[in-house]
Amino acid sequence: MAFIDEWYKTAKEVILRPMEFFKTMPTTGGFGEPLKFALINIVITLILTAVILTEIPNTIPGLQLKKWTAIYGAETAGITWTLMTLISGIIYIFILSGIYHLLLKLFGAKERYEATFRVVAYITVFNIFSTISLIEMTAAKIVSFLITLYVLYLMVLGFRDAHKISSLRAAIVVLLPIIIIMTLIIIWAILYI
Repeated sequence: MAFIDEWYKTAKEVILRPMEFFKTMPTTGGFGEPLKFALINIVITLILTAVILTEIPNTIPGLQLKKWTAIYGAETAGITWTLMTLISGIIYIFILSGIYHLLLKLFGAKERYEATFRVVAYITVFNIFSTISLIEMTAAKIVSFLITLYVLYLMVLGFRDAHKISSLRAAIVVLLPIIIIMTLIIIWAILYI
């Protein structure tokens, strides 16, 4: 159970003392530790999501759990959903890190991809709190939105410290994908709605 103790210690540092954590975070040392940390976060998020969805069955649009369980059976649907989420979560971390790393390089970052990956992997601890957004209450939505803003802020801190760039450059890197996506959505809406 040493890995649980290590996860808890790291999670506590990222959540409660993020400035110190990212300032002292090694930017090298392999992908193993940050990936293991992110995997534990994904598993905890999966468990919490399953509990919430069990309590609020089929209220989340797009998940169509009732349809899955009717076609495949509850066990198969659950196992399939779990495996798909784990695999897609891992792939997402690598792709998101790649996108941010390209942007960081454009804005003068000198560190390797691993430094970017470490920031993204450690930030996944906040995915656990994202399950709040599944609860159909206005307060939960507001809390979820505030957590998202905090995560963006922490990404700025993490990228700034890991890549030794200015806060402004790190903020541009974090916000640029959001601005591009929102712009594309607005253009699409203007053209097709």
